[in-house]
Amino acid sequence: MSDVVVTHSPRYLVDMDLGKGSTIFDKIGLDYDQLRQSENPIKPIKDYYRAKLIEGQELWWLDNEEYKPDSLIFKIWNTISKKEKENYKIHAYAMFPEILGKHQSKFDNFTLWLSVRKRIICPNVRDLFTAGGRQDIIVEGVELKMVPKVMVKFILNIDKIVNAIKLIELDEFNEIWRTKFKSKKAIEQEWINKVLAFSHKTYDFEGLDLGKWLFDKLKAQE
Repeated sequence: MSDVVVTHSPRYLVDMDLGKGSTIFDKIGLDYDQLRQSENPIKPIKDYYRAKLIEGQELWWLDNEEYKPDSLIFKIWNTISKKEKENYKIHAYAMFPEILGKHQSKFDNFTLWLSVRKRIICPNVRDLFTAGGRQDIIVEGVELKMVPKVMVKFILNIDKIVNAIKLIELDEFNEIWRTKFKSKKAIEQEWINKVLAFSHKTYDFEGLDLGKWLFDKLKAQE
């Protein structure tokens, strides 16, 4: 034995009085043999329950292959390295563009992802992006006045964010966004749409075509 990992595989309930068409196999649209012989029999079940989640919820168990030997360990944000912190903040902008918006729950999905997927507890997520107030910044020759810090950090790290989008798997985006996009191109366009929808509620980018700027940044890294 080389190590111990946490698989968190679900247990199956048996109900001898279950009505016809009410089994878990009926619900996920696969019969027992199809599920048993699949490469990842937990994934269809996970997909079924994830589709039933409401905003602000996440499954506490994942695919077996997603777990590594460090799964037994939870960390506090302040104990991880500076490089790890920067990487997670970049991923926040890539996968959770709602953090650019104004609603009170805009950091909830990133907080859930950080704790459930990465097993990192951060008691002050908002401060990671908003600390420092507002700042003037020049983008494509356009001077933007009093830009919120969350947007300033987004602009200054745009190349790293775009690179992260290119590297993150399509399936991960679809799981996080609860979408069914078939290509990364579609994901990239949806990301631009999300950034525009949320950021324009926070700041008026007068004089800057933010959508074109983002498109050009994505295009440059093809």
